[in-house]
Amino acid sequence: FAPFGEFSGQLDTSGENIALVDAQGDTVISFRYDDKIPWPEAADGDGYSLVWTNAVANGDPAEPGNWAASSILHGTPGASDPALAVAQGLTGTHPFNLFPNFPNPFYPVTTIRFDLQQSGFVKLEIFDVLGRHVITLAEKSLPAGRHEFEWNARDYAAGLYFYRLETDRHVQIRKALIVK
Repeated sequence: FAPFGEFSGQLDTSGENIALVDAQGDTVISFRYDDKIPWPEAADGDGYSLVWTNAVANGDPAEPGNWAASSILHGTPGASDPALAVAQGLTGTHPFNLFPNFPNPFYPVTTIRFDLQQSGFVKLEIFDVLGRHVITLAEKSLPAGRHEFEWNARDYAAGLYFYRLETDRHVQIRKALIVK
C-alpha cells in the first residue's frame, strides 16, 4: 500500500473517526482515536501527533497501546518518528505512555512525563550517547496515572542523552538534548 494525496484539513483534538480508503474506494483501516487515557494525551492540542508504534502488521489501530505521542512537535508527516528507532518493548497494549521531555532541547532543567495505566514498579534512568548510566530519577512503585520527574542537568555536558522508562513488561526510550 502506498499513500497518495495529502490531507489538508485539521483533525479534532478531542477524537475523531479515521478511515483509510484505497483507490477503489474500499476501506483499508477504520477506527476512532480519543484524547483521554489510555490514549496518549500529549497529542491532544499540545502540538504533538499520534504515531503508530506497533510493528506487527495486523495490530489493531483502535487499540490505544499501539499509539504514542510523536517525539517531535507537529509530528513528522511522510516520515517515521525518530524515537521509534530506539523504542523497545513488547507488542500489544503498553502499560505506560512515555511523553517527549519538555523543553527539548533544554538547559538546565527538563521535565519527563509519563502515564501509567496501572500501578506498578517503574525505573526511570538517563544514559549518555555511549550508553553509560548517568542518573536514576525514579526506582519505585507508583500508582496509576500521570507522573512527572525533573532532571537538572546543570552538571552534565551538552549533547544527546537518552531517558529510559522500564516496567516489568515494557521498556521505552526517548532522546533529550542538552544545549549550553
